[in-house]
Amino acid sequence: LIDAILVGNLVGSDGLAVTSIATPVFLFYALLGMTLGVGANVKIGRALGSDHVEEANRIFHEVLLTGVLVGALCLAVVLPLRERMLDLLGAEDALRPLARQYLTVVFGSAPVFVLSPFLANTVRTDSDPKLAAASSAVVVVFNLSLDILFMQGFKWGIVGASSALCIAETLGLVVLLFHFARRSASRRLRLRLRLPGWADLKAFVGNGFGVGSAFIFQGVVMFTFNTLLLASDRANGVTYVAIFGVIYTMSTIPAAIFDGAGNAISTVASIFTGERDSESILVTMRLGLKIVLAGGALVGAVFVVFTPQLMRF
Repeated sequence: LIDAILVGNLVGSDGLAVTSIATPVFLFYALLGMTLGVGANVKIGRALGSDHVEEANRIFHEVLLTGVLVGALCLAVVLPLRERMLDLLGAEDALRPLARQYLTVVFGSAPVFVLSPFLANTVRTDSDPKLAAASSAVVVVFNLSLDILFMQGFKWGIVGASSALCIAETLGLVVLLFHFARRSASRRLRLRLRLPGWADLKAFVGNGFGVGSAFIFQGVVMFTFNTLLLASDRANGVTYVAIFGVIYTMSTIPAAIFDGAGNAISTVASIFTGERDSESILVTMRLGLKIVLAGGALVGAVFVVFTPQLMRF
């Protein structure tokens, strides 16, 4: 959202189109990170709820190494194939130089984008939701501040936007890692690495794919629409992609309410499952539904009433 607003205003429609065609890359990272994060934390939460702390740590150590390896694999595969990835995403003609600048930084930061959602889920499961929220706040504040500094102050253009985003995500990850460094009576997970077994890997993917698969759908939609819009009109295709990017960016706001509530519920419900507390699971579900319905109605009303202002913004 921050990148779309500032790039659209400071770089223009070409820059906004680049952020739009780059979105499937971020969705791919989110697919990996959320699948591992939700899938593993279902098992971690159950183990902690049952007071099986060592079992929870074993699972955490296995999925942490899995996340590190997956992030490293993305870096090793995608960065050398950068030009082919640009072809695949439809970055041609005038968009090519801008897309190369923006995505080179993003490709090089793959491990951060994979590990961040996974560790955010784990920190929440380990009784520290305030730190997970603080991590998100750090990402937003530094992304916004560095975007203005790099693009407006240093005149770095769109590479300033991707640099600001990746630096902010890295700082957010550092905040999450602080959870494992400080002493806390409520902290029960330790930072270690352990080679996962095949059965555990299948369980991580099986438990988390229901959440992660949403990013596949979003990525396919973005990729398909971007490709069709660029091909439909050589003169105006970039503008069409920029407009579609605005629409998609606005859609992420109500989606974030749903995803945030869903991730919070999955963490809490898994712990209650370990405690065999069915009543608390139902109470949590009812509260979550109320939040989602109220938040969705509020955002919908704001969108309808302030449509012209939001588009200009």
